Amino acid sequence: MKLAAVLPHPPLLVPSVGRGSEDGIPDTVRAYRSICRAIAEEKPDRVVIVSSHVPMYKDLFLLPSDTEFIGNFRAFGDYDTRLDAQGDPDFLRRLMRKEAQRRIPYATDTHPQADHATAVPLFFLQEAGLHCPIVRVAISGLSLEKHWEMGRVLAQTAKEEGGQTAFIASGDLSHVLKETGPYGYKKEGPAYDAQVMQDLRAADFSALLDYDESFLRNASECGHRTFVILGGALEKEQKKTLQSSYEGPFGVGYGTVLYEREEKTGE
Repeated sequence: MKLAAVLPHPPLLVPSVGRGSEDGIPDTVRAYRSICRAIAEEKPDRVVIVSSHVPMYKDLFLLPSDTEFIGNFRAFGDYDTRLDAQGDPDFLRRLMRKEAQRRIPYATDTHPQADHATAVPLFFLQEAGLHCPIVRVAISGLSLEKHWEMGRVLAQTAKEEGGQTAFIASGDLSHVLKETGPYGYKKEGPAYDAQVMQDLRAADFSALLDYDESFLRNASECGHRTFVILGGALEKEQKKTLQSSYEGPFGVGYGTVLYEREEKTGE
């Protein structure tokens, strides 16, 4: 069995950050731990984490190239937690082919500290006992179609590299679900969350390409492009949804989905 997941990244999920506030999203906490345990039990050779908070560029995808990197939550008041992780330079070297460069623009750079959208899933993966190389991938200002193509390139590279690769799309949903939330309310917020969770639960990733950019902006979504990259990566695989959850009590949508993947016959 091969696995892939959609996961949110509120730092308050980490107990030393949330200090009890994570109790307000119990379904998300339970789903997060369950999904990360399932991935850890598969003992993948690497995990690709597509993050909406790796530095984003308008016209290219950034791929942090550090052999080793750290994660922490000092920006959120936790000065003790430290996550030590490996990068996967062999994977990046294989990805950096002229043919791939013609298909999508990307660049590598050093970022020895993980952003929180990488650090939160990394925390729960390591809590579950998984310590394997991590490939970090940024979103960009390019079209949704280019994000789908980036997913295809990642999947091709994973196949050529061999072994087992788990894919995680790290992104929150709308940030405008409630007047009492940190970003206020817009009607597009709940509408986006309802539609995207329907599509993600159905593993209908191609539907994500049809979302209007103005609708995405008004919904103040965070993770849509990470989900599209995941869709491109899983394009040639059968996908079965194993579990999912959704909560948004704080005004931001948190969705989790775990997929079982199997290569399509004849591909």
